Amino acid sequence: MFQRDKEVFLKTTIDLSREINNLLTYGRSVSQMLAAHSRVKDYMSLRSGDTVQILKVLEDHNINKMFSAFYLVDMEGFTLLSTDASFVGHNFGFRNYFNTAVKGGAGVDAGVGTISRRMGYYFSYPIYSNDNSKIIGVAVAKMEPQTIHANLEVSDFGFDSNKMITNDNGVILFSEKPERVFWSLAPLTDEQMKIEQETRFINRKIEALTYEQVQAEVINYNNPTVIEFYDKGDKNEEIVATSKVGDFPFFIVIEAERDMVLKHITDQITPIVLFVFIAIVFEMILIGILLYIFLKPIEKIRSHTQRLAKKERAVSLELKTGDELEDIVDSINKIANR
Repeated sequence: MFQRDKEVFLKTTIDLSREINNLLTYGRSVSQMLAAHSRVKDYMSLRSGDTVQILKVLEDHNINKMFSAFYLVDMEGFTLLSTDASFVGHNFGFRNYFNTAVKGGAGVDAGVGTISRRMGYYFSYPIYSNDNSKIIGVAVAKMEPQTIHANLEVSDFGFDSNKMITNDNGVILFSEKPERVFWSLAPLTDEQMKIEQETRFINRKIEALTYEQVQAEVINYNNPTVIEFYDKGDKNEEIVATSKVGDFPFFIVIEAERDMVLKHITDQITPIVLFVFIAIVFEMILIGILLYIFLKPIEKIRSHTQRLAKKERAVSLELKTGDELEDIVDSINKIANR
């Protein structure tokens, strides 16, 4: 039963990763659509145009207010136009998503904004010249974190758990235990720490949990897994499921105390066992009643025939069952009265 519950635990983790993947895929497609828009391409080619109309083009892509900002960046990383005016003039050339896009790729990353100081998921796409001969800039869409995180907050296992999203270095981007946000699952290497502090969480101190096994699952990811390990920090045996989010550099990690999972299993089993026990007792009582009803007339016949065998004077046996037993009794009475 415990193994089956672990499988359900893992399946839910995989399902959540698929939901998050759909949202991130949409975010990537929005940045691609912005980069391909004719007015955006003209503006980036000429560095002039009706900025009001271009900003409207950007805002029109903000369906359900899923994004906090859209901005257009030149090849040096400077922001030329943005729906958040505070971004304009600032250089984002150090960001991974920018460097991926200027090389022709679709960039995606998560981090804390150097201007807004707010967490966000960033999607970037190269803007090509009208003849598609060269890259002339980058279109960036910054998604509100709640767009992603709300999906984890509404999911419930029926027992206490902690759902998290981490990046590819194991840094926690979201946790139902808020105090763990921007911590790493385990200590980072110097190279990993440099990437996080210089490109994602500028100069932010990143503390570490003691989830070395889970960190290893993230860094060396092959397939969705569920493991049991001892949490040295909380001093508990825990169950942790891990699943990568599509082809994005993010992971869904869900943890629960092993005792809580076992208690949940017990709570599920107890009513079933009680129901089965009551059903068995009821069935035994019913069988007993049926046997009594069936055997009582047979016992009467046996007792009567024994008296006849001893040639005792006996009255006729009365038995009204409406079946073959009644026919047998009638036959016995006829023989006895000859």
